[in-house]
Amino acid sequence: MRDALATSARRTASARLVSHLAEMLADGRLHGTTFGLYSPIGSEVDTARLAGVLRAAGLRTAYPRVVPPRTLEFCLVDDEAELGPGAFDIPAPQATAPGLPLSEIDVFLVPALAVAADGHRLGYGGGYYDATLAAAPRATRIAPVYDVQIISGLPSSPGDEVLDWIVAADRGAVRALPGRQP
Repeated sequence: MRDALATSARRTASARLVSHLAEMLADGRLHGTTFGLYSPIGSEVDTARLAGVLRAAGLRTAYPRVVPPRTLEFCLVDDEAELGPGAFDIPAPQATAPGLPLSEIDVFLVPALAVAADGHRLGYGGGYYDATLAAAPRATRIAPVYDVQIISGLPSSPGDEVLDWIVAADRGAVRALPGRQP
């Protein structure tokens, strides 16, 4: 369904998502100094605009790279031009960029194929984000999605990490229920 959205609709929705996230920063629902973003692939929500908003507010942005065997390591990035080809053809920080301890990341924006109101997320099946989020239990977890990606329920398995917030273009920021206790 995400892929079926017109490019212009995805662009408009991405801009609205940035507005919702900026509002969350302004009203204190989001706080911290370092945000873990992702490099969008295919029809995923574009995070580049948000990165600019965060940096303009004096906040730090970090992007992941895959480190064998199945780990994400985040690195500070001041400009998306610093990203190069990474695993699975996802733009990532260069191998020489120093990694950042996960404990320094206050908020993770997490890509998703689908999300449910209870905070469960369907990713691509590799478990990279679940392992990363498990290693950073105090960080806030947000899935920026198009409204068509919110579904009534998803199966869950041990090891699946739950979101704190779902942010969608039309629905805005919705606290995941029943909520997570970091």
